[in-house]
Amino acid sequence: MRIAYVLGTFPKLSETFILREIQELERQGVEIELLSLEKPIEELSPELAALKARTVYAPAAFELLTGSAHVRQYRQRLESNPGRSSKGFLGNLKTERWIQVAAHFAEQLAKQEVKRIHAHFAGVPALVGAALSEMLELPFSFSAHANDVFCGFRGLDAPPQGGPEFLEWKIERAGFVCVCNQSAHSHLLGLIPEDVRAKVHLIHHGLPLVDYEFVEELNRETMTILSVGRLEPKKGFDDLVRASRRLWDNGHEFVVKIIGEGSLRAELESLVEKLDMEGAVRMMGSMSHAEVIEEMRTSTAFVLASRQTPDGDRDGIPNVLLEAAAVGLPIVATRAGSIEEFVVHNETGFLVEQNSPEALADALAELAADPDSQDRLRRNGRQKVESGYEISRQVDQLLSLFEATD
Repeated sequence: MRIAYVLGTFPKLSETFILREIQELERQGVEIELLSLEKPIEELSPELAALKARTVYAPAAFELLTGSAHVRQYRQRLESNPGRSSKGFLGNLKTERWIQVAAHFAEQLAKQEVKRIHAHFAGVPALVGAALSEMLELPFSFSAHANDVFCGFRGLDAPPQGGPEFLEWKIERAGFVCVCNQSAHSHLLGLIPEDVRAKVHLIHHGLPLVDYEFVEELNRETMTILSVGRLEPKKGFDDLVRASRRLWDNGHEFVVKIIGEGSLRAELESLVEKLDMEGAVRMMGSMSHAEVIEEMRTSTAFVLASRQTPDGDRDGIPNVLLEAAAVGLPIVATRAGSIEEFVVHNETGFLVEQNSPEALADALAELAADPDSQDRLRRNGRQKVESGYEISRQVDQLLSLFEATD
């Protein structure tokens, strides 16, 4: 089987779940053609650079195939069969551009003997994937995640251009849709008509556990608190910095390491300085996946202070949670998004309310004082990953859907 994957930006350090899915599919004998709307701008490891080299990227706007046969025929097809879900699709400058991108990809795939199209993310990648599949008369499906479900239907998908109608348009053309967490799955079902809800399936992301050796002995010499994520509002790193100040004031000695980059970097650095925490809170910047895992292996606890933002954005099940649990770190996290689907309070981690640095600090202090709880939580966490989040089982489910909707 040969499948064309339509992606937003690929490869991307913060989306290793897509990389793992592709690698496991290829391990099981599936050939993957990689199509990406944007080129990555971050520094890549040799492994990711090799994937970039084989990826077909959307051209600049002035290079698009505005008069190609694929574009003309597809526009005629939509005009002759508009349908309710296609309302506002034609004549929209943004959708016209993405139709042209789909036509470019169609030209690239003409001789590849691709059997189906699959897109990651319910926004533009799914739109391009759906158009591409119709141009090539191939089956189509897509994966939805978190932001694209909770607050992704704006701008391109906003009223009066379509809103939920564009989502309907994508789902009508899809053989199936898979969602990686229960919170987003439930939310997506509420956005679409009842007669297409059976197309939506819950398939968690998974890990290749052979790559995640369990750490038998935690680093307890210096308490090292690790957090990983994009430096954006929904990740709640400001709450973690404030919680660190409270811990320090209560006499605890520790180091907090925050790995990631994002729009709040300068703001977080200013907060660290304002709270006089430069000696304890380290902004580590972006790291390769291998470096992140090594930091996990030498840490004492993993923390996620995620929150729901005013616009509705929130996490699904962050993949770094699965990785921390697989390596053997005890977890402290907030009740946000779909985190509770994996972290069960006092079983696979400690849970606190979001937007509460005080509760976060108190949970970390409790964890630091109780080595027995540390070991119990981290062993339970590893067991939960083994039983429900192993990559080959997740990909088996995906392959079954591919085969059932050919």
